Amino acid sequence: MNVMPVASFLKDFSDYVPEPVQFGQEPEPVDNTEALEAARAEGMAQGREEALAEMGARVAELEAAFEARLASERAAWARQDGALLATAILHGLENVREQVIDATAQVLKPFVADGVRQRALAELGRCIDDMLLRDPELGIVVSGPQDLVKVLELHLSERAGNFTFKPSASPEVEVKAGPALLSTRIASWLEKIDEA
Repeated sequence: MNVMPVASFLKDFSDYVPEPVQFGQEPEPVDNTEALEAARAEGMAQGREEALAEMGARVAELEAAFEARLASERAAWARQDGALLATAILHGLENVREQVIDATAQVLKPFVADGVRQRALAELGRCIDDMLLRDPELGIVVSGPQDLVKVLELHLSERAGNFTFKPSASPEVEVKAGPALLSTRIASWLEKIDEA
């Protein structure tokens, strides 16, 4: 048998230089700067919208909590100070009564005997009470914030039948008895606080 080496059957490619293979044209470089900027701007806008929505919800939540607390505190204040204002109004009416009686006593002193003077002054006191507290012609009008007026009405209506209670948008509580006017002057206090 004759043995031949395999190398004699193989072709020698050591000097072979292949021709360059062309797969097509080189792709043109793509300028995606505009697309990237548009995507970035869209992402920023979307993030801003989400943040604003989140912030708006939080602000609404805080405002609702504030309004609830304000209403609660105002109701507590109206209950507490309404009773004090009702007492002050009644005390003021009592002072008017006492001042009229004292002035009349001084005028009557030289002219009327002591016993007669006392009866006249007692009768005058009853007349003043009737006039201030019951005379529908005179009337006592109380106006102010609705919650406070309700508390005043609760305390004053059982004492006198001719009180009229009128809620108003003003922070002032005003009491009108005929031509006389009493006012809390809260607005002027607030102005002075704002000036400070």
